Amino acid sequence: MRLFDYESFEQNTQINIPVQSQDKTDETDGKILPSPVRLAIDNAGAIVAVIYDAFNVVQLFSISIKSDGTASLKLMQDIECPSCPLGVIFGMDDSINILTTEPKIIKLFPGEDGLYIFVEDQISVMLNDIVGSQCTTMPKSLLEKDETTGKLKLTKKVNEGTDNFTKSEPWLKRERVEIYKAGVHRRKQRKFEKQRKSNN
Repeated sequence: MRLFDYESFEQNTQINIPVQSQDKTDETDGKILPSPVRLAIDNAGAIVAVIYDAFNVVQLFSISIKSDGTASLKLMQDIECPSCPLGVIFGMDDSINILTTEPKIIKLFPGEDGLYIFVEDQISVMLNDIVGSQCTTMPKSLLEKDETTGKLKLTKKVNEGTDNFTKSEPWLKRERVEIYKAGVHRRKQRKFEKQRKSNN
């Protein structure tokens, strides 16, 4: 995750995610880490929430500004959800709203120590009752995966470093090249007709 200065567009800081909590042992060695798929920023621009694919933890990162004007990112809290999060958003009341695969909407508010705690308010209870009564089926993942292997589907395979090989990038497709050439020809034709009419 990278943080950029809004005015200069220069990178201030970056942090590798997901971050292992200090109170947990590192169990990521030799394993495939979950892919980050969504993030949200609170109204003050001081907290970033990140959710990962098929991972039932939402990580909160605090943004702090140093004396020299640069910023830093630091893991603030791990929020463990009953099922994998599909979406996250900060409310105008500083709450965090999380949609999970259960399906369920989870609402959290900042506690006295600054960490977020689960709170069931009237709106979230009503929404969960509506979703539960409709027997809604939620996706298990936000990323398209092969049903047989469970691996992420790749749209293109590009062979690097192969002699006499043209990359199969979308913008290099013959159809797109022909469409682009036709568009250029039409624009030139319209420009020519406009100039011809103005001269007459």
